[in-house]
Amino acid sequence: MFKPLEVVTEIVGDNEQTQIRYAIADFLKLEQGTPPRKLYDCWTRLPRNTCGLPYESNCHPLDQPDRVTGILGSWVETNSEDPMDFIMREHAKNEFPGYGTELSDKPLSCIPDSLHAFSCATEYLFCKTDREPVYHEIRQRTRGIKRHYTRILLPVDGADGNVARVYYGVRRIAPPRGSVRAVSELEKS
Repeated sequence: MFKPLEVVTEIVGDNEQTQIRYAIADFLKLEQGTPPRKLYDCWTRLPRNTCGLPYESNCHPLDQPDRVTGILGSWVETNSEDPMDFIMREHAKNEFPGYGTELSDKPLSCIPDSLHAFSCATEYLFCKTDREPVYHEIRQRTRGIKRHYTRILLPVDGADGNVARVYYGVRRIAPPRGSVRAVSELEKS
């Protein structure tokens, strides 16, 4: 049995999210053989700076020779002081409008619902500040879409010695439920 380090449930209007944070030791057991684990293993093999993190210039785990296939994930540029201004790069495809590749090169504040945007900003800031990987199981209902997934966050240093990027990998525990129609109706209201 795995003991969570923290459980946070937030409700804003009809949106609800529960984040369960686990220790990385639990991640290593829970995610054996999964794309997030393969991404983590790739990240751990990258050359390190004196502070123990990979350098941004040497790091793009999604483009490594042993590229992690099947990964839902990418990276966030964390150079801004305001985490809502962190920029999503190469955002993964998603079957629901507003949550896929159209978020690439946009700040977290562009995520279609404030609960999810603020939650992501908080997680990425935590990873950036603590300079350590962060692992969550997430159950959410946002804009009529129910999702249940895990996510690993992996920090990478910039030339100035501060975390400049956070790579992430996602594994769906259950397929998303909801409909584009539900999202479209919410957008009209």
